[in-house]
Amino acid sequence: RVRCQLKKLLFALMMLFCSSFVHAQTTVNYGFENGNYTEWTVSNGSTALRTGWSPNGTGSQVTTGMTNYCPGGGKCWTVTPYGSYMLAIQAGSGSVNFDPAMTSLGLQPSAITSIRSYLTSLGGNSTPTNASWVKRSVSLQAGVTYTFSWQYLSTDYTPYNDGSIITLTGGAGVPTVNGLTQNYALLGFTNPGTGNYSTNSYGATGWQVAVFTVPADGNYTLGFASFNLGDTSLSPILFIDQLQGSTSLNGAVFNPVQPNAGSSAPPPPPPAPSYPAVTVTANQTAKTNQTTGIASNSIYIQSFGNFNTVNIEQFSKFNSVRGINGAQSMLINGNTNTVTINQGTAITPIGNNLAELSITGSNNNVSLTQQHNAKYAEVD
Repeated sequence: RVRCQLKKLLFALMMLFCSSFVHAQTTVNYGFENGNYTEWTVSNGSTALRTGWSPNGTGSQVTTGMTNYCPGGGKCWTVTPYGSYMLAIQAGSGSVNFDPAMTSLGLQPSAITSIRSYLTSLGGNSTPTNASWVKRSVSLQAGVTYTFSWQYLSTDYTPYNDGSIITLTGGAGVPTVNGLTQNYALLGFTNPGTGNYSTNSYGATGWQVAVFTVPADGNYTLGFASFNLGDTSLSPILFIDQLQGSTSLNGAVFNPVQPNAGSSAPPPPPPAPSYPAVTVTANQTAKTNQTTGIASNSIYIQSFGNFNTVNIEQFSKFNSVRGINGAQSMLINGNTNTVTINQGTAITPIGNNLAELSITGSNNNVSLTQQHNAKYAEVD
């Protein structure tokens, strides 16, 4: 059976838009794989790719990654995106004040007051100062759980706190974000115990997943911001992407931090296993044949670009097609691609096959055939 279920949101919002949603949203770039932030509105930033890092930002910039950046405390960070690009948000020159930033993201004055009250109650110099933000319109469905990946990296040290936020506004009713029924969730912060997750001095959260649902179908505004508290220097960096990338500290794999005690936020996803990857170039055909004598085969695919053809044939049972590096779904990102998947045979009564796909772009063709019983397909 095929279920129209947007489990992964790729941002996971590369939505297999079921029935009336099929034409609801034709543009993408949720994962910034265009190499820019088109489809997003930014408070300030640069269209140039960001390649250097410092405690002072320039707003929003797409980047291919951070390599061995050492903000202090003997900590040197490497952060990579899922795919080729992610967005970095860091307050600095040209950033707006906190209240106008939150208003631009769609938060009501009462919500802004509540955030301010919470932060200032922490003591010290914790009044929000300046912020950089991004937002975009998204079409969401009630009853579907959506996710989006992010990571907070602090360039400051305790007790000087900074933070980040996700917002979801503009729709009918109040959404649930990271377990709370409200239009926002406070994500990563520097000081222990603040927000959903904390890093301590010069730390990082690792890649986390924000989870949200909406009470009614409709168009919403999804937003993110990073901001300073108490001053406008040593600004934190917020990375966002459609799925989790990887993180290392001083050359070693860094596991994401757990939510703060008492937080309703989700725990980080488990570390992803590594799978071999193949690059599919334009007009190149990748085909894998598996004989009837082999069972329990898994194929992991990620394809970026246009006019690619991917053919997968699995002639046995207990086969699966999924994404690389632990991603739930095989990812096809681009235009005018052709994907053909055949699992099982019409002659031998075997089954138990699984295929999970996420396709984003225009004019893509997907053909999926699963023979016999106990089969499952999910196409976003």
